Amino acid sequence: MIALGEAAVLGGVCGMRTFTGPAALAVRGRIGWRPLRLAVLAAAAAELAGDKHPAAGNRTDPPALAGRAATAALTGRSVAGAPGAAVAAAAAVASAYATFHLRARLAEHLPPLAAGAVEDALAITLALATT
Repeated sequence: MIALGEAAVLGGVCGMRTFTGPAALAVRGRIGWRPLRLAVLAAAAAELAGDKHPAAGNRTDPPALAGRAATAALTGRSVAGAPGAAVAAAAAVASAYATFHLRARLAEHLPPLAAGAVEDALAITLALATT
């Protein structure tokens, strides 16, 4: 049961930031192949920077949502097998919609860059605390 909870939280994190869940596994040494670990960390860093750009797409658009669900499924599978993949993918989709609206609310009170930074901090904190 604990592993499914970890998969759910990491899936939710992937709904916020596609590569932050896998990056947390990489940081914790739970991705063993060094080139993959480095690629995941680079992708996560690029996403954190690119997310704040005005041309960044909507996380709930079908291609972005599919990517979030896919990375969540891979992350969930690595921590809890096939059931973890399903739980994480579902959590990613739910989280993508929920955090889309949360970020819009934050942006009513904060500059867009600050709203994105708050979301980054939440995603990173959840991912690292869970792993």
